[in-house]
Amino acid sequence: MTSGSETGRDGNAEDTGKVLWLLEHSEVTKADRSFVWCYWSDVANWDDPPATFVLHGEFDSDSRGETRMPGHEPVTWFLGAVQESVGCTIESQLDGAVLLCQWSLTDTPEGDTRLTQRVGLRGESTSEQAAAVEEAFAVSLEDGMKRIVGILDRASARRVSGDL
Repeated sequence: MTSGSETGRDGNAEDTGKVLWLLEHSEVTKADRSFVWCYWSDVANWDDPPATFVLHGEFDSDSRGETRMPGHEPVTWFLGAVQESVGCTIESQLDGAVLLCQWSLTDTPEGDTRLTQRVGLRGESTSEQAAAVEEAFAVSLEDGMKRIVGILDRASARRVSGDL
């Protein structure tokens, strides 16, 4: 676990606090960073069945989205700190804490793109929520990232061959 400081989504002092970073995982795709950003920032390309995703507005800071799962109420999230071709943070409200999924894109020396996701918490109930969040993401973070990179690699190959 690592911790650091970040400003809250709306910049208010009460929403600002230390972030407890719980997990981090990176994978490398052969796709270039501009393609990765273009593809990934289009929520229609997010593929995590049975979940579906809806973005209300543009892929910009403070835009609201929803994750919908069959038989469950939609989970609302917000985009925070969106930096084109660099990354963003997806924020979801939990009971007394904010779940943060920070995504970043970096170039590798070989010309590939490293996609990194960090999962953390901010808020009053951070310590109470940490174990459950860490347990939930620990079992799926690596596999999920590998699946995303596979999707990006295939989409990039289709683009190069003229099929996309």
